[in-house]
Amino acid sequence: MELDQLDKKILSLLQEDGKIGYREMAKKLATNPSTIFNRVRSMESKNIIKKYSVVLDSQQLGFDLTAIVFIRAVGTHITELEKKLAEMEEVMLVYDITGDYDVLVMGKFKNRDELNKFVKKILSMESVERTLTNLVLNVIKEDLNFAIR
Repeated sequence: MELDQLDKKILSLLQEDGKIGYREMAKKLATNPSTIFNRVRSMESKNIIKKYSVVLDSQQLGFDLTAIVFIRAVGTHITELEKKLAEMEEVMLVYDITGDYDVLVMGKFKNRDELNKFVKKILSMESVERTLTNLVLNVIKEDLNFAIR
């Protein structure tokens, strides 16, 4: 779908603050609140806006470890494996990737024992050949928002 400048500005405002009201957006964008409402509803119905969410501080909640796990899969069941991985509560991201590995998974863990059990669970899955696990030492940027051009 082609977005015009007003749609892009609305999306940028929502990325900055998902709780922003239609009136406040309309004021910032010098337009009518009903225009904002209609544009947002239209983008929701077209699944451009998939959901509204809150960003949590994982460390304050006790999740001190972030791990990136590369997975090499065998057979023709990669899609099913990815779906199973996506359903795991520890998993934040699942990507189907190119290169030496087939899948990249990122997860948050409270301690090494949780991470160890998670990796062992992955290794026990039928179509997993091997994994490569990397621990994040410092988070420089952790934001899934992107510039809308």
